[in-house]
Amino acid sequence: MEEVLEQNHHDVGRPVLKLADPDLDVNPVSCLERALAALRDDVVVMSGSHATPHPVDLLDVETRIGVRVGEIARAATQHVLASLMPRAGTITVDGIAYQRLNQVTVGRYGTMFGEVEVARPLFREVGVRNGRTVDVIAARGGIRDGFTPRAETGIALAVQAMPAREAHGVCAALGVLPYSRSTFQRVPERVGERWHAVADEVRPTLSWSEDALERAVAIAVEVDRVATPMAEPRELTPTDTARGVRRPVNVAWRMSFYGDLVLLDADGAVVDTLRHAQVADGGHGAVVASMRAELDAAVKRVPQLRIATLANGAQEMQGMLEEITEGREVTARLVDLWHLLRYVREAGNALGVDVEHLVSGIFTYRHGIDDLEAWVEEQVRDLRDKAPRALLDAHRYLENKRHLIDYYSARETGVPIGSGHVEATCKTIVSVRFKRAGARWSRDGAQHLLALRALAQSGDRWRPTMTGMYEREAHDVSWAA
Repeated sequence: MEEVLEQNHHDVGRPVLKLADPDLDVNPVSCLERALAALRDDVVVMSGSHATPHPVDLLDVETRIGVRVGEIARAATQHVLASLMPRAGTITVDGIAYQRLNQVTVGRYGTMFGEVEVARPLFREVGVRNGRTVDVIAARGGIRDGFTPRAETGIALAVQAMPAREAHGVCAALGVLPYSRSTFQRVPERVGERWHAVADEVRPTLSWSEDALERAVAIAVEVDRVATPMAEPRELTPTDTARGVRRPVNVAWRMSFYGDLVLLDADGAVVDTLRHAQVADGGHGAVVASMRAELDAAVKRVPQLRIATLANGAQEMQGMLEEITEGREVTARLVDLWHLLRYVREAGNALGVDVEHLVSGIFTYRHGIDDLEAWVEEQVRDLRDKAPRALLDAHRYLENKRHLIDYYSARETGVPIGSGHVEATCKTIVSVRFKRAGARWSRDGAQHLLALRALAQSGDRWRPTMTGMYEREAHDVSWAA
């Protein structure tokens, strides 16, 4: 068990709500009661001052009420944290006995609305000279790094959506998470690191939503990859030294892997989507393993689900899909329709020919793809050495991917024929957040945030996933009555 002795790393100068030693029963006006009274008094004053025909500054009114509500929430959390401290002289944590010391320290814990102080005695391991001590409040509450789970996941959720600087500003404007910008940079990476460590344990305990599974008739398995700017260390040069650069890096574009599992109803509408993403190192295998586990869970619950796989024509992408669905009956294995259409339309443009009648036939009647293939072969045969490059590319693509372009049959069975979902994932998860101007990422930093972002964009998975993670970080603490 990781133990916490002092929690004094929070931001200096931030408002801290103080609390008397919980062993002192005489406390005529609690912090919570004072906070409630302050809200009530403010509401009375504001209501009385508005009994005139003049305009009312509701922005200021709501801001002041929000501040008071935050104080109430902070005081309430403080009381709950104090209640986690046992009065017993000896406790047992994970089977190890600890003896209460006479020394009392002040624990500082970051909550959604600011820090609170809780007076707490320390407990030292029994029978061990200078043995380790344990913060019982942190152990019982699953608190790591001095932040409550709600505060910690709140910061992580904000930063997965926007840069730390912006997240810090937004939270400050909303009156929540009043911590420094460096906290917003540090906390999400730690949350992502811990999620990565327990993901294989937590994922099997989660489930697709009951409503989604009841409505689903098909599941689309889609994968792709995208280049991500990575900061890679390089040797220090005299120029770096002259410029004061101490840790020089090169920006290299490395492939990140991502994929979707999309549940669809009888009308082809999306009812639920789970997203997965990994950076280049080990990303292929990690995405395959996590998506395979999620697919197995869905098929176990709904055995009759029709499975469709979609990706571009790259051999690696199609290979990933085969690994994910190994041992499963797949209704349709396809290359993304839009990739094929690009080749066909470029060939038509090179020849100065309208090919839209051939394009529409691909998925509107059974032999449409045969007609397209025959047309392309005829053009190549007639033009011979004069055939433009675009026509030859389309011909080669049709030959190599013929077994992956039966779009008519796919539509007949109600599975998607275009990978719009995974393209959206690329933009939503990677491009919007990771490819901003000047962005560059360390391998670990990118992976931790990428995993959090994929999780946040997977329907309603964020809350139950974070709950499962923190449940594994909380410890049973027992003591004699």
